Amino acid sequence: MKGQKKNNNGITLIALVVTVVVLIILAAISISVLGGDNGTIENSQEARDKTEISQEAEIVEISAAQASSKSMSGSVERENLEKALDENIGKRKIYINRG
Repeated sequence: MKGQKKNNNGITLIALVVTVVVLIILAAISISVLGGDNGTIENSQEARDKTEISQEAEIVEISAAQASSKSMSGSVERENLEKALDENIGKRKIYINRG
């Protein structure tokens, strides 16, 4: 018994390989969940776009209401709408198209 050595290196190496394989599998699953067709990143980008569109629509509606209140006839005039949009948006370029 005195001259015998225990050889635990094989078990340690197998445990290391199993651990690395499990970590690779978990990383692959995480990447597929984040970047898949219906992944978290795509959903967050869609939500951001929808929020931005609704904010812009709200600004336009408020500006139109302000422009119509400044008009004698209650209709929205281009000049009043441009002024209201400048007040609500800031000094960015605004183009109003008839539609």
